[in-house]
Amino acid sequence: MERRSDRDNFVDINLGSVNPAMTDGLAIINSTYSTNLLGYNFGSVTHSAYDMSVYGGSTDYPILPKDNAYFYTMGGPIVTSYDLNMLQLFYYCNSEYQCEQIKSSQSQFRQLSKSHDHMH
Repeated sequence: MERRSDRDNFVDINLGSVNPAMTDGLAIINSTYSTNLLGYNFGSVTHSAYDMSVYGGSTDYPILPKDNAYFYTMGGPIVTSYDLNMLQLFYYCNSEYQCEQIKSSQSQFRQLSKSHDHMH
């Protein structure tokens, strides 16, 4: 979530508090390669918590919401309906028929993979 092209409208990133080995994980993904299908969601399981990548000994949090009301809600541990909606949109699963087609394709792929594994 914090890699979205519009993230700077919602959070401040303090790279001085981020472990240098993890700064690439906070780089914004160019909107050419990723679209924001839904609004920004601080509580999404795809959002890092405020202290997720804190650098040892730093007292400044790396990710701070512009609206302090969201401080403790960032990076929820439970998949939300918002997260599920995002997956449905991403995989074009907007109707029961499309969802069944996707499930069927996944099942066929798993069966092919299993039969391939047994051959080797």
